[in-house]
Amino acid sequence: MTRSALLWLERLTALTLLLVIAALGWMILAEDLPTWLRLATAEAEVIVVGSLLVIALALVSALALWHTR
Repeated sequence: MTRSALLWLERLTALTLLLVIAALGWMILAEDLPTWLRLATAEAEVIVVGSLLVIALALVSALALWHTR
């Protein structure tokens, strides 16, 4: 992997981790949020947050793998 591709992967991973932090804060505040700040259903919220966590895990794992080589 070239240095520019690794830098791109690091930035994408950092952005994803920031989104995970924002999602965790959103979940904490979700009970007090007005309905217009929530997704259509609770199932949609679970899918969005779960997908974000899976993507973050995959990116962190890939980044760690490339740093060990």
